[in-house]
Amino acid sequence: MPEGSPGSPLDVWDMACLLDAVAETVDHDVALAPAGRAETLLDTGGGLDHDILLRSVRLLLARHGYVERARSLADRLDPDLRVGRQAEIVGELARCGDTDAGEAFAHSINDRGAQARALIEVARELARYGDPGRSRRPPDR
Repeated sequence: MPEGSPGSPLDVWDMACLLDAVAETVDHDVALAPAGRAETLLDTGGGLDHDILLRSVRLLLARHGYVERARSLADRLDPDLRVGRQAEIVGELARCGDTDAGEAFAHSINDRGAQARALIEVARELARYGDPGRSRRPPDR
């Protein structure tokens, strides 16, 4: 059903708000249901709401450990935007406690500036989680 039609319970903006609200409060299985619906809505068009929904679903998937799905959503973007969105995924992984996956993903980012931003997010979370020694370690070269 197209967004905005009388039978459509949620439009793109509503779905983005829902994803943001449940991102931190639901378990993995519950997160997949609205994420799947959001991915379907993403195929319906573009616009500002589309970009907002794309970001919301990408970060929700990253928060719940679905890194490849989140990355594939980032890969839909223009290459100039893609690396920044990949860095956001790293930050979300680190914030939810998966600093190892975040660091591994950060090292796969091709743009040095975006990679540095991503590694800073990992280091920030390591320090917050009480691993300051690891957070000060220089990146592998």
